[in-house]
Amino acid sequence: MVTPTKRAPGLLLAVLALAALAPAPACDSEDFRGDELQCPSDNGPFTVATSRVRGTVALDAVPEKPIGPGESVIVRGTANHLDGLAIREVRVAGVAAELVAFNFSDWSVTLPYEAVVLVAPANAQGQVEVEVVAIDACNERYPFATFALPVDQTPQLRVDSLELTAAFPGDRGFVPADASAAATLTIVATGRAANAKVTLATDDPEAVFQGVDAENRVTLTADDADTARATAIFYAGSAGSHVITARVEDQLASVVVRAAGAPVLAPDRATLVAGSGLDAIVSTGGDLKSCQVTQTKGFSVTSADGTPITTAPTAFERVDDQYRLAIATSPVLDANETEELTILCLDAYGQIGAGRYTLTPPP
Repeated sequence: MVTPTKRAPGLLLAVLALAALAPAPACDSEDFRGDELQCPSDNGPFTVATSRVRGTVALDAVPEKPIGPGESVIVRGTANHLDGLAIREVRVAGVAAELVAFNFSDWSVTLPYEAVVLVAPANAQGQVEVEVVAIDACNERYPFATFALPVDQTPQLRVDSLELTAAFPGDRGFVPADASAAATLTIVATGRAANAKVTLATDDPEAVFQGVDAENRVTLTADDADTARATAIFYAGSAGSHVITARVEDQLASVVVRAAGAPVLAPDRATLVAGSGLDAIVSTGGDLKSCQVTQTKGFSVTSADGTPITTAPTAFERVDDQYRLAIATSPVLDANETEELTILCLDAYGQIGAGRYTLTPPP
């Protein structure tokens, strides 16, 4: 508790005159009022809740992204000593603030990144809690405000090279467009790359990455002193050859992932007269596994060489990136009714394409 002691008026004027010519003693506050104020008897430690200084703090501009090496923020605030003592300093993360108004009732400071990261480790949100401290005429330190500042947690990163590769289930060389299976992406970086965040992107608007954060980023983990790596999963959302890119700092890597849609038969509709045949081309961005022909009653269906076809897998031949499926039809006894014939083709992932044909008796 502060106990004021009255002085004689003449003595007070003399003391004030001397105070104007010489530095104020450690606990002198006569520049504020005519009472002699004594230093408080308790020495802390003080917290924001128990501080004898009250004040405010605000950033000139809230950073849009975490501040990094060489960057700084301007912090402004106010301070008021509840005991009426002089405030000799205001420090923010250990950096001395500039006096803007009497007794630090207003102050400002340019706070560099390098000072902030020395205060404390960043929390899970990537923020450092910064404390604002006032030092009064009695040399007591009073923390009176705190604020959180987002910081770059990996200032020593340096990525010298970046590589992106894709692996496919069963070494097939493609993924299905229906997202029933995925490619595994591996990112390898050299240099001081551990903990770097690599951003993944693709030209497939329906694709999905797994093993990434909300911004499609993965964090590299150190392999050894010179390399770091991470993996992610890629599910295609549409057929085609899709470019996937990985980017960190000024490094960029890419890989092309082929996504196959369901097999397509051409023609996929036709009317066949018994005795005629069908020569169909099956297109797929992947590998064709099998084709099957439905059973018919009044007609027989054979492959081009005359081998009967039932519901068992049907032979086909590969022509470049397509497949040729040839069948022949003939009536069984006196077929006089129209029937439907369906051909189902499956790729290596079980995606199904269908052709539906009408069989009619001979004229």
